[in-house]
Amino acid sequence: MVACKVLADGFITNPILLHAYFGTIGVLEGRTPQEILSLTKEQFHQAWGLALVLWTPVQFLNFYFVPVHFQAAFVSAVNVGWKAALSILYSFSLETSGRQEAQAAEAAS
Repeated sequence: MVACKVLADGFITNPILLHAYFGTIGVLEGRTPQEILSLTKEQFHQAWGLALVLWTPVQFLNFYFVPVHFQAAFVSAVNVGWKAALSILYSFSLETSGRQEAQAAEAAS
């Protein structure tokens, strides 16, 4: 039963929530739908891989060892670090793409 919950979290819930994260951040930053789609395509697989590395053992521990009444608090505590990691990944990607655009513009002139 624990394995089913962990697999569902990694392969059903995580992809949906990552797309929601990238979409929400893009809208809040005033990006166009095309820009949001482009950034999501760039970052999704890296973020999903990181999510699987982090959340698979966390959810296994959560479902197997943590009492039900503490599970939400446990996941919330880990989620603070996860959101920080996603934010760093997102800003690093934007920084890298901005640098590449500047180099392309410089090369063209």
